[in-house]
Amino acid sequence: RRATSHTLARRAPRRGGTHRRRCADRRRDRARTLRPPSPFGCGPVTSTLDSNDALDVQGVLGDAAALMNRAKIAERLLNWLRSRDDCRIIGRERGDDPRRVPTISFVVDGQDSGKIARQMDAYNIAIRFGDFHARRLAEYLDLSGSNGCVRVSMTHYNTLEEVDALVKALDEIL
Repeated sequence: RRATSHTLARRAPRRGGTHRRRCADRRRDRARTLRPPSPFGCGPVTSTLDSNDALDVQGVLGDAAALMNRAKIAERLLNWLRSRDDCRIIGRERGDDPRRVPTISFVVDGQDSGKIARQMDAYNIAIRFGDFHARRLAEYLDLSGSNGCVRVSMTHYNTLEEVDALVKALDEIL
């Protein structure tokens, strides 16, 4: 009998919920074996937790505790940025806003964002600058003249001490 697309479709193995669960388990196990990126992108890890501990903390304490920690570290940096007259935060200005993630973008009046990011290398803190593939938005927000914006990315395994070190370094640079 000749195979048609209709008979081939019936013979194809079906992948149900078990396959999806196995794939999700593999992804989770793979994520637990990876080393975490260092604070703020690259450089030495100064946190006392490794990725397995951070994932376990999030698993034990739950998503609510991880969200609270992210809100605390975001608010620490945002509070410092709000206290300065020469900084403009791009996006939500409150760290306790549930729509806010601890990826914080800002510009400093009269300063080149690229120069700020490069100067942070001396402190072993990696932050990025640019338009982050949103050139039209950067132009709309009038960020083209300052080489885009500075972006700091943090997550649940960053500590308040690391944010304080970032703030201290930014204070010296600016």
